[in-house]
Amino acid sequence: MALFDRLVATDGTKIPVHQFMSAMQELARGQMTKAEVIAAFALDAADVVELDQVIARYQTKTVALDKFAFAHALHDILILAEAGLRYTTRAEVAARILGI
Repeated sequence: MALFDRLVATDGTKIPVHQFMSAMQELARGQMTKAEVIAAFALDAADVVELDQVIARYQTKTVALDKFAFAHALHDILILAEAGLRYTTRAEVAARILGI
């Protein structure tokens, strides 16, 4: 199982979306380190690969407004996927997130 799976899971492996997004925002603000995010959610190697992909997509945005839009879209995608309203497969979640 990897990060995207855990964010939309319904079992004990679930990472709560709001907590994850809060950690990502603190990471972006320099108030958390990547190591702290990994430890906070007990991420394994497969999770970290996808975390790195999300971070890399965020870092490609050079304008503050684009960074904000990315973070907002990421949150929206994960909330819809978590609720089963959209992006109901892992492949859909990954494709949508990595396409932002």
